[in-house]
Amino acid sequence: MQVRRTSASYVSVDRRRTTAAHLHVHVSTVHCRIGRIEQLTGRDLSQARDRVDLYLACALTDRPA
Repeated sequence: MQVRRTSASYVSVDRRRTTAAHLHVHVSTVHCRIGRIEQLTGRDLSQARDRVDLYLACALTDRPA
């Protein structure tokens, strides 16, 4: 659940500090979660293409059936 919320927030704002403020956690927590997301997905979120893919995945899973 934390990874999912962090993913959605991070790709929406593309800034770790803003994501941390939004989630009410420390920036280092977001940094660790982003690392975990990259590990789980095999993506490099410093690359725009990978952030777009993650954004689309989050957007599609948020859609009601």
